[in-house]
Amino acid sequence: MPISANDMNNRAFQVIPFQQNTLPVAVVGNHRRFVLLNNRVDTTDALLAGGLYGVSFTKNAAGTGFYLPYFQNQISSVELDAHPAIGGVQFFTTDNLSGCAIYIDRDTVTNNLIVYHANNVANSPPALLAGAVPTPLVVQVNNQPTMDGYHGAAQGDYPNALVNLAALYKPAYLAGVQAEINRKTGQDRAVTGYLAGTTVCGFYTGGVWRFHYQTWGFLDYTRPDKAPMRWINGKARVGGNDDIELFAPPARFY
Repeated sequence: MPISANDMNNRAFQVIPFQQNTLPVAVVGNHRRFVLLNNRVDTTDALLAGGLYGVSFTKNAAGTGFYLPYFQNQISSVELDAHPAIGGVQFFTTDNLSGCAIYIDRDTVTNNLIVYHANNVANSPPALLAGAVPTPLVVQVNNQPTMDGYHGAAQGDYPNALVNLAALYKPAYLAGVQAEINRKTGQDRAVTGYLAGTTVCGFYTGGVWRFHYQTWGFLDYTRPDKAPMRWINGKARVGGNDDIELFAPPARFY
């Protein structure tokens, strides 16, 4: 069964890319538009390692979940029913974010929601220089405007006027990573790298759609001799560790 918003408060989830997704119903430029019938799925999760749970899918035309894949330097989208029928799609997820953007629009005629996943890896930040402290909030100057442009063009591929309700960008969903880097740096740790993933899910509950995200991962760091060790499960945490944790409390962005 699909994970819940409460699950996202207590466990870290990684979306496993689904290799059996159906082709989009339409491709216009770099916009891949999906329909609910194409990618309805059943959802399961299982512990992978280090406290991280993998979310996987089984294709099912009667499934109550929908999986939206992402594509490099493109934007994908799907239209969700504003009030799905019993047995309809009531759970949404997409591939994990590490620099992508999510947009949510409302159709002004039907009130249905359009959800988009945009990627612009072509304008990703340069590789971190050796010895430099990681800067997860750095965004290349053309990255967000390019994805905004993808979104604006994709809106025109839908027949009715749309109004934007929400957008989720890297500086928001990786803010918890930066906060943890700052905290460790303040403890005289030398942060050398990090692993992070952001999971986005939508839940239809109480007659409305709600969208949440969580960011999970770990930091690589070294510690000075004077710093006290932090013990986890009987071992000292000194960097490069596979104990996944949530960098910040999961947040609702729509």
